[in-house]
Amino acid sequence: MAAECSWQPRCFGVVLQGSRVLVLVVD
Repeated sequence: MAAECSWQPRCFGVVLQGSRVLVLVVD
C-alpha cells in the first residue's frame, strides 16, 4: 500500500508485511 504524494514534497508509504511495518519515505 503506497500513498500518493501530490500535495506534499515528501511521499509517505506504509507497507504491511506480516507483523512488520515498512515505512518508505521518498524526498
